[in-house]
Amino acid sequence: MKYTFIIAFVILFAISCTNDPADNEQPEKKENVAGIAGVNKSYTGKVVLYYDNGQLKHEENLYEGIKHGKYLDWFKCGQKKTEGQYVYGKRNGKWVWWHENGKECYEVDYSNGIAYGIALDQNKYLAIN
Repeated sequence: MKYTFIIAFVILFAISCTNDPADNEQPEKKENVAGIAGVNKSYTGKVVLYYDNGQLKHEENLYEGIKHGKYLDWFKCGQKKTEGQYVYGKRNGKWVWWHENGKECYEVDYSNGIAYGIALDQNKYLAIN
């Protein structure tokens, strides 16, 4: 009788340890490498943010929490503000910024996060590097 009680206790204890509800919970969401609050550090996929008025504000792609892929920002009025590309957290290729009126502000070419070439700024050319 004593052994039956001990065996039953051990079985019940083992069963209660294997079905931990915490194992079924989603990982805690924290600020990620890209700085978007509420996105898990290891998140891979698209992040889209909206203004209070429902207008698109920001769109970017992450790979394991790091900016990777197309990056876009818009003004509250809906006009595009920034467009560029990230490769593993570093700006790459042509980046363009616009004024709120839709006129191009400037553009810069990047390679591995470093700006190079010539930037167009209000119809003036500025040498970079």
